Amino acid sequence: MKIIMENKNGVRKEVKEGFSWTTLFFRWLPSLLRGDLVSALKLFIIGSLTFGIYTDYKSYNINEDYYTFLTEKGYESDERFDLKNNIIGNLVVGLIIGIKVILIIGSIVLSFIFVTTGFNIMKDIDVNNALQIEENQTPIITSKTNEVKHSSTYKENVTINDLNKYYNKYNSDLNELVIKYGEGYKKYGLILDGEPEDAMFSAKDYFDYLDKILNEEWADLRRVLTYKEFDKLKAEQINWIKERDRIAKEESDSNKNTSYRKVTYVIVQGKETEKRIRELNEKYLNPNNL
Repeated sequence: MKIIMENKNGVRKEVKEGFSWTTLFFRWLPSLLRGDLVSALKLFIIGSLTFGIYTDYKSYNINEDYYTFLTEKGYESDERFDLKNNIIGNLVVGLIIGIKVILIIGSIVLSFIFVTTGFNIMKDIDVNNALQIEENQTPIITSKTNEVKHSSTYKENVTINDLNKYYNKYNSDLNELVIKYGEGYKKYGLILDGEPEDAMFSAKDYFDYLDKILNEEWADLRRVLTYKEFDKLKAEQINWIKERDRIAKEESDSNKNTSYRKVTYVIVQGKETEKRIRELNEKYLNPNNL
């Protein structure tokens, strides 16, 4: 909406009652450049909404001030309702600002529930306990093609080459952790600091990656193991999940920094998942263990 005002000399001035559209906010660019898409999106939404509230409020006040200034200079409005007493306009601006405030609060709350990644270092986790990792990467095995000797463990027609392929795949996937988190990961595991919210993004990204690998490994184990062996493994897996979560809770509860307890819980879940992947890989998929 706009109002045209005119003074006694016939000079006309336009006063816009508008409110600005949300202005782009650029804090999300560093996260985007380092590949942290979720953090970039979160910062973009929160930042742009916050700045949008400011510009909406500022724009409306500036237009009111300009309206008052022109009135004092002898301009008169040719509109039936003037800007200052436009109840509908005030309600619309207030409604839009209110919606943006709700969206900002919702984005912050959801960021603690649906978490992903950042690349920092946390100081309060006992790195010599739950986060300890094997010092050396597991070597890749060269191809072997002869059929696995039939037993109660493997299905018929499963070859050593099949096991070798899966074994190398999961070793390679786990070795990616060192590439992503650096050489220090081999000794200390994933260590995070900074704001709990940002650290939680990293912890969740870490856990999700390992959980995805475990699910893929599980599907491949179903392909090579006999039904009897796989059923036995399923029962074992249920107990492992309970034990993993118990260890994660115990480690997180022992963290003196209470704001990092949820972060610790997710990291330890990821660490235990990595151990489980290695355990299943060595037990069932390493052809050298046949």
